[in-house]
Amino acid sequence: AITGIAATIAFYNLLSAFSMNCILYPHIAFKPITSTNINYLRKLDNNSAPNATIDALLTTWHSDFICQFCIVVWMMSFVGGLTLACFFILNPKGGKGHPHSLYSQPWKMVIPTFVVTIIMVVLAAIACNKAVGGINNFCAAFSNFT
Repeated sequence: AITGIAATIAFYNLLSAFSMNCILYPHIAFKPITSTNINYLRKLDNNSAPNATIDALLTTWHSDFICQFCIVVWMMSFVGGLTLACFFILNPKGGKGHPHSLYSQPWKMVIPTFVVTIIMVVLAAIACNKAVGGINNFCAAFSNFT
């Protein structure tokens, strides 16, 4: 549950840095560095090598679906993990149900919990794979400048 909320917050902060554009699998275009703006950029940054600037007009960002999928899956992981933890905490000790307890047969929730957990693990693995691949693709666009 904690990793789900941590991944959501970190990914949201990353999206916020790029005006909520989905940074996974973009086609980034850079503004050309000319001799006139090299001198200007060096004056700004203490004679260091000039950095590339992203051309916002020519850059095409990927569909928001992948980014939203990742965020939703990580949030579902958080909420689902927290909910299942609460259900198991509410169970009586030893798994024996009592007629006056909240769950009279708590052992019946083990199989549905297992199924939900397997589904969430698969979805989280897909989201993680998409996020890592997309971020690697995003970072590869900067390989000529680092």
